[in-house]
Amino acid sequence: MSSGARRALTSLGLAAATVAIAASASGWTENRIEADDVRIELDRAGGATIEHRLHYKLNGNERQTRWRIAGVDPDAAPGGNSYVVPAEDAGATSLDTAVPLATTLRPAETQRNGTTLPPTLELTVDPAGALKRGAYVFVVRYHTELAARDRLARDGAMVSLSWNGPLLDDGVANARATFVLPAAPNAPRLLAAEDAGDEGALSPLMLQEVRRTAGHDEIELLRAFAPQGESVLWQVRFDPRALDRPPAPPVAEPLPESQPRAIEVLDAPGDRLPWLAAGGALGLLYALLVVLKFRQLARHAAEAQAELRPVVPMPLALRAPLAGAALVLGVALELFFGQALAGACSVLAATALALHGTARARAPNRGPGRWLTVSVAEGVRVPPRPRGALVDVSTLGGKLFFALLSGGVAAGSYVLAESAPVHAWLVGLDGVALLALFGTGRVDTLPPDLALEPARFLAALVRRLKKLKGSAELRMAARIRMPAGSVDPDELRLVVAPRLPRRGFGSVEIGVSYALGLGARVAMPEVMLRFTDGSPCAEAVASMARSGRLTPGRKPEERVLALTPRLPTVRMTAAIVAALAARVVERAPASLPGDKTDRKPKRAKRERTGTSARAA
Repeated sequence: MSSGARRALTSLGLAAATVAIAASASGWTENRIEADDVRIELDRAGGATIEHRLHYKLNGNERQTRWRIAGVDPDAAPGGNSYVVPAEDAGATSLDTAVPLATTLRPAETQRNGTTLPPTLELTVDPAGALKRGAYVFVVRYHTELAARDRLARDGAMVSLSWNGPLLDDGVANARATFVLPAAPNAPRLLAAEDAGDEGALSPLMLQEVRRTAGHDEIELLRAFAPQGESVLWQVRFDPRALDRPPAPPVAEPLPESQPRAIEVLDAPGDRLPWLAAGGALGLLYALLVVLKFRQLARHAAEAQAELRPVVPMPLALRAPLAGAALVLGVALELFFGQALAGACSVLAATALALHGTARARAPNRGPGRWLTVSVAEGVRVPPRPRGALVDVSTLGGKLFFALLSGGVAAGSYVLAESAPVHAWLVGLDGVALLALFGTGRVDTLPPDLALEPARFLAALVRRLKKLKGSAELRMAARIRMPAGSVDPDELRLVVAPRLPRRGFGSVEIGVSYALGLGARVAMPEVMLRFTDGSPCAEAVASMARSGRLTPGRKPEERVLALTPRLPTVRMTAAIVAALAARVVERAPASLPGDKTDRKPKRAKRERTGTSARAA
């Protein structure tokens, strides 16, 4: 064979091989999942039938016979009623165009490189019914035991059902799942993502619809988007009476009999001795404080003619030791024996033994008396603060002593904070026993001496009135009431009057009473205008009578208009006094006989007359 013939045969062989390779490379397929509607039908035994309606779009130049669904239930038992139908015929009731699907489960397996392949459901059709390009709906059914796989769990009074969807090769918009449950008295509901406690449930789910019939209940869920390769977690809650054997509630872990101890009790008697001494000192200190509190309070209550009894009516000789013992017992139960509740109750018992109630004033025996007018400097003198009350936060000494003892409690909490933070909080809360001792039965809750205590409020009122515009036209004095046969006054008032009042004006008096309670006493001022009935002063204040209380005065023709500020403050009281003074002032001519302003124009006239004479 000539060389030319050999070259021709070689070229022909190469061309034939190229054509064969090109022909084999031209066979290609492309599949895309556009939707997956899942229907989970639960039976009363805890099993479920899963139905997938996968909307596939097939493309390529070859007919296809094999597909797969990864990530299905590991115990899936395929049924024999799976099929594929063209999308345009999927809604028809006839299955004339449907092609049967053969389903096979491939269990999860681990490859040589260490990766694990999930359970996969393979779908095949007979080669004679191979599918060409187009849109199809694959209806795949299989059975799974949800109860056996612990997918049903007790959730309070309900049962939660959790099911994971397959791993789809494409992202799907509007993934849908419909749960069909046996009929029960209560309707099923969506298990919110924040209640699920599972990261896979943190997807935007919406409750589409709940349909209830006599035989079953349906709840339809919708997820806006299911990403590619992600298993969607669907969860619902339903009535446990929908199952023949609902899952049992989870067994709660037994609670410890007592909390751990903050300080371990040492067995050696010598090691326990310092703790016993500290406990004895604490109980003795608290008992002495209870005794000191009672005695100082009895002294001040006698001076104020009032009664202030303890909350627990018990003799002091028994109440003080019991209070100290209860406090020591409570702290010991909390720190040494781990009995927080019993210790707190014991501390509360000690607190109750140290509490004092509200002061009750004795019935006043106020007889006749007379009012004396003195200067403001002499009558309105601020009394000194009460002294001799060490177990009382209303005094300076009591504040310092309370701060010292509270610092000891805070130091104990700080020492325990690192090793036993819970017990540190308990020790800090035990300070309520000191708060009850120092904070109740205070001196400032006793009925005040109305001849001395109002001076605090009235002195501030005098300073406020002197700052007002036109205060130079006001005259102020103090008025004290002297009971008959006594040398000590029993009431103090402030008297204010304009320099030129209207006819019929008596006085403007400011008295102060006090409201008593569990807290500090509160000054309650009252402004009283005394005037003669039918006088020009009465006409001037007639419009203000609606804002106050009109009562008879000390004389038959006298009337009293009592006004109370909305808030018992110095500012509002001063505003009422200034308004009354402006109403009762006499609207007289600018000059009066004998006044300097009256003589000044006359001198000017004489000067003008003399000047004219000299000029003439």
